[in-house]
Amino acid sequence: MKKIIVIIISVVVCFFPIHAQDIHFSQYYAAPVNLNPAMTGYMGGDQRAVLNYRNQWSSISSPYVTMAGSFDAALFRDDLGGDWVGGGILLSKDQAGSLSLARTRVAMSGSYVKKLGDKNYMSVGAQAGFNQRSIDYTNMLVDAQITHSGFDNSIPHNEDVSKLNKTFFDYNVGVVWGYRPSDFLDVYSGMALMNFNGPKDGMIDGENTLGIRTVFHSGANLVLNEKWMLQPALIFQAQKNVGELIVGGAFGRDLEPNNEEVTRIAYAGVWYRNKDAIVPYAGIEIESWK
Repeated sequence: MKKIIVIIISVVVCFFPIHAQDIHFSQYYAAPVNLNPAMTGYMGGDQRAVLNYRNQWSSISSPYVTMAGSFDAALFRDDLGGDWVGGGILLSKDQAGSLSLARTRVAMSGSYVKKLGDKNYMSVGAQAGFNQRSIDYTNMLVDAQITHSGFDNSIPHNEDVSKLNKTFFDYNVGVVWGYRPSDFLDVYSGMALMNFNGPKDGMIDGENTLGIRTVFHSGANLVLNEKWMLQPALIFQAQKNVGELIVGGAFGRDLEPNNEEVTRIAYAGVWYRNKDAIVPYAGIEIESWK
């Protein structure tokens, strides 16, 4: 039975194209620099630090584990007549499988935010990332190691593994438009073009597996009254004939509505990924922490 399963999997792999994809989070809004380079420094504060962790399909022996962190800042707010510059760095690592197939990425991100009158802002950003694709082939089992009693990994596998580990660069650009007509409404929409240089990260010579990813995202912060706010948002992105649409929103409840000197907000909401999953959301914001 095991041999039959191996044969079926091998046939599927040979006859159907398999494309690599960028890491992406269901709660995409919690990773702004990863979402769109134009989001770098696009914020009300001066600095922002973000940590992300995902453990997907933890029931299997070697689950998908993704870790990411970023730091970005809004610079020169007092020197550019209402405009400012955004700068940041993004670190991420995605790992899966018994051979620890991993992609480690370090990216530098920058943007310029232009004030267009009293109500509109436009941010244009760019990002360059250094990627390392690696695999731990010490745990690899191949047919040359099959014996009458099963696999024997002490037998040399005689496989050419010199091309399994490689490095490459990716380049991304994006734009965000923001509209804030009053203190009660803040709307933004953005578009990004990721991997527009078509980086080759495949393990076969000449195979271009990391496709261009197009992103459209939009959201708003609507203050309903002194206690409640509504934050609807959506994202659509596509990469190599694979599309993703996530739509939803969250309510925020000000826990200290009569004290303007402190920030205490509780959040709860839900998003829906089209034909796939429900994404619940809960959070708490205390001063500068969320």
